Amino acid sequence: MQEVGLSPCQSSDNGDPHLVSVAVTTPLVDVRNHSRRVRFSAQVGDSGGPGPASGVSIVSVFLRHSDGGRWHEARMRQDAGGSWSGGVRLWPGVRPGDWNIVSVALRDAAGQAARYGGAELAARTTVDHVTVRAHKDRRRPRLLDHTMVAASDPSTGRRWVRVRVEATDRFGIESLTASFSREGGGFTEVERLPRRAGTARSGVWGRRVVIPGDAAGGRWSAAVEARDRSGHVTSIGHGGKPPTVLVPSRTDRSAPTVEVRSFTPGVVDVRNADGVVAVDVRATDVGGGVGDVEIAVDRAGTGDAFGRRVRATRVSGSARDGVWRGHAPIRTCTLWDPPDSLLLHVVVRDRAGQASGGWMPVTGLDLLTTDRRPPTARIASPMPSHGPVLLTFGEDAVGLRPEALEVTLATGRLLNEPGTDLQKGTWTCEDGSGTTVDCVTGPVRTASFVPEDPAGLRAGWYVVELNPDHVLAIMDAAGNAPDRVAVPFSVQD
Repeated sequence: MQEVGLSPCQSSDNGDPHLVSVAVTTPLVDVRNHSRRVRFSAQVGDSGGPGPASGVSIVSVFLRHSDGGRWHEARMRQDAGGSWSGGVRLWPGVRPGDWNIVSVALRDAAGQAARYGGAELAARTTVDHVTVRAHKDRRRPRLLDHTMVAASDPSTGRRWVRVRVEATDRFGIESLTASFSREGGGFTEVERLPRRAGTARSGVWGRRVVIPGDAAGGRWSAAVEARDRSGHVTSIGHGGKPPTVLVPSRTDRSAPTVEVRSFTPGVVDVRNADGVVAVDVRATDVGGGVGDVEIAVDRAGTGDAFGRRVRATRVSGSARDGVWRGHAPIRTCTLWDPPDSLLLHVVVRDRAGQASGGWMPVTGLDLLTTDRRPPTARIASPMPSHGPVLLTFGEDAVGLRPEALEVTLATGRLLNEPGTDLQKGTWTCEDGSGTTVDCVTGPVRTASFVPEDPAGLRAGWYVVELNPDHVLAIMDAAGNAPDRVAVPFSVQD
């Protein structure tokens, strides 16, 4: 088995973006009467490795008061000269004093990320704080008046509560939310109320909050919360006796039904490019009719179709009995070979807000795929201090160069994060039958590490990082590199 080329589904940029410098460019702002922007500038880089750099795509600077509290994020933009700049708006009423840059987060186009804080950030920060002049806000928002009126649409069975709230705050309200719940079961989402009139300091907020279609009518309790720009909160309904509203009883008591009709085409080739399959489903509802249908095709057991669901359109029949068609994407870099059991995810909602559907088996659809599964590795713990540390792969691997396997002391917040204090030693490799093989050309199923220090590894937790920063050598026979997660293990005396 020889070294193989990298899968087209993986970027050859395995290097983290890096922060060169960051600074506050407005070291003093006065927000006693008006809001002001605190501005930042940053120099960042992306050297790639081993392939070309994909380029920095996201730079975020986080600002926080020196006494703690809420973080304010500035999403930066790159100018024509290559520098990044941006800012956050501070409003009257924020805490006066020094506000510090507490973190900088970077991400490149290949998905590699880096975050700077503490000493690493301090070494790259030229101006690290802004002095804010402000009148300290000691008062919570005031809720002056509220009305809540329930209503329904007999033709669809849809029910809602129209909420209207009058509120004031000396320095401005940041958000106003409302939700409803019923003792014995039933609740709504927490809905953010948009401002309908006035200003953030004195205005009217309101919207229509939909009652779930399968919930019972009766007395529903309300919870309204106003938050100002300083973080003070005033609420009604949280503790004490909440206001209530009488919600009409359900008129549509039948949830919609769905059945899969067909997949077109019956064979989709996603070996080298993404594919699309047209999915026809029959959806029926004897009440107000079907409102919308969403579908997705995905692997069994992943449960991640929510990011790829598409809305279907009705191609025949009526809202009460019709055929709906959706064109579901099937991504070549998501599916694996051999194909896992495919599932169709369908969600049907009627006009009253009732939903049905879920995961359904796929029949009548075949996929032509190739291997896109990253190889996995594990280490059984605990290990003896003198080794060997046994790293076992779930499939044949190649490219186990010394620089592609770093053993470090686990010092991160999580055990699967790269550590510090690189441990020197020797790696040897075996195939699935236990025969010694070359670690670079493989095929490798087990790699053994023996520490160079005669005293061995001291007791504690360690990690093996596969393909560390700027290195991309370890992969399987199809060119899939392992996920860039350190493999933890413990050592006992």
